Amino acid sequence: MSIAYRYSKPSYFTGKIYNINRLSRTLYEIDINIIQDKLISLPPQFVLVCVPGYEAVPMSIAVQEENGGVIKLIVKPVGETTNKLVTLNNEYIGIIGPLGKPLLPSGDKILLLAGGSGVAPMLRFAQYYASLKKDITFVFGAWESDEIGDVPGIIRRYASEVITTCTNGCDIRGTVVDVLKYGYVREDEYDYVFVAGPEIMIRNIANYVKNQYKTIVIMERLVRCGLGLCGSCIISGTNKLLCYDGPGFVLSDIVEVLRQ
Repeated sequence: MSIAYRYSKPSYFTGKIYNINRLSRTLYEIDINIIQDKLISLPPQFVLVCVPGYEAVPMSIAVQEENGGVIKLIVKPVGETTNKLVTLNNEYIGIIGPLGKPLLPSGDKILLLAGGSGVAPMLRFAQYYASLKKDITFVFGAWESDEIGDVPGIIRRYASEVITTCTNGCDIRGTVVDVLKYGYVREDEYDYVFVAGPEIMIRNIANYVKNQYKTIVIMERLVRCGLGLCGSCIISGTNKLLCYDGPGFVLSDIVEVLRQ
């Protein structure tokens, strides 16, 4: 299995939000100009977003454009910082990054499984593999169709096939897990499977994928320093830190932890 790990030195950037687009009932797309520099990242690296007067929060880079001069975030407002962030059009913010390790296995057919705000890191993988002319199937799920909204339109810029799942009004009535469970897509037809979303979704998918060595999962933990110093983002049951060793992990390396 060929996997590329590359390290990037994190830096502090000033960003100016120049567009905020509400994609669905729960998700916003935020476009950010990186001022006086370039933020070069590889998936699934992330950033700490610093809103003045609020706590810094980790955010996946969803799209990187203009050779790092522009990044896009997909944000689900769930706390004070993210609720403030989606109101800051034409405002300046601080960005620390890129953080974490790139994790880029080689393959021609890629399956991306995203639940809710897990669409953000999966979109960055889609952009990367599309630039290499790979065949990408992207499954995006939420509970209700109004949470899906206009997100599939963004995904279609990069993916060969887009499948949506929700309780009613989507391509498949059910969950992202059901796509594997009931064989709507066959894992053995893809070189690699990538998964991001709520941890309960990742835990359930771990029960259905057959090749754990070719499944990459994006984990979420509380990130404070982002540099591997404070230990707040440790993956329980391992010695791995999300901000340094992740946020992407080969499923076979952490599957026993997920099953605890």
